[in-house]
Amino acid sequence: MWKNFKDMPFFMKLIVFHGLMFFIGGITSLFPIFSFSVDGNEVTYSDWWLLGAGIKFFIVSVSLGGCAICLLKKEKYARIFYLGVLICILFTDSTLLKRIDGVLINVIFVALFYWYLFWKRSVRLYFEASST
Repeated sequence: MWKNFKDMPFFMKLIVFHGLMFFIGGITSLFPIFSFSVDGNEVTYSDWWLLGAGIKFFIVSVSLGGCAICLLKKEKYARIFYLGVLICILFTDSTLLKRIDGVLINVIFVALFYWYLFWKRSVRLYFEASST
C-alpha cells in the first residue's frame, strides 16, 4: 500500500490522510479520554453517546477511514464509495440544509469531488495502473 500512496496524486494523498485521521478519531472516541462538546456545550462522555453525537461521529469516522483504505488499495468501487459517503455526510446535516446557499455549496462541493475522482487525468491514471 505504501507504493500506492507514493503513486497517488497530491490531493488524493490529502483525502486519504484526512480519512485515516478521522478513523483514528473515531476509534479514540470510544474511550473517555477527551472532553466532548455538542453544539458548543461541554458534555460528559455518557451524554456524548446518549445525545447521539458519539454514534454519528463514529459512523462518519469509520466510513471515511474505510474510504481511505479503499482508495489506498485501488478498490474497484473506492471512488463511488467515497463519493457516496461524502454525499451522505453533506446532505444529512440539517444545519447545512436550512438555507439555499448551504445546499448550493454542498452541490458544488460534491460536483468538484466527482470531477476530481472520475475525470481528473492523474486520478484516472492512478486507478488504471496495476496495483502491487
